[in-house]
Amino acid sequence: MIKVVCINNKNKPVEIPALFWLEEQEIYTIDQVFKIEHNKQKGEFGVTLKEITLPKGGKYETFNIKRFRPATPDDFDAIEAVQDLLEELEVGETLFV
Repeated sequence: MIKVVCINNKNKPVEIPALFWLEEQEIYTIDQVFKIEHNKQKGEFGVTLKEITLPKGGKYETFNIKRFRPATPDDFDAIEAVQDLLEELEVGETLFV
């Protein structure tokens, strides 16, 4: 499991209730990694977290990976490996970590 620390919880979309938002400096566990293929974040990476499940059917399904830093050096290496693998995947595919 890859552990990350939230480093940016600013600019919460109004569509996401506060109950489902990030706490800065809190440690989270990445559940899935996606390559974002829509909206202004196209081409970036999004993650789902074990600790927070965003509401189904909403505009936002993932948190941008840029909101986090790896919790340990091992987690940094794992995130880089996941990003490399995602670059090779077709649009819409998911990698479970």
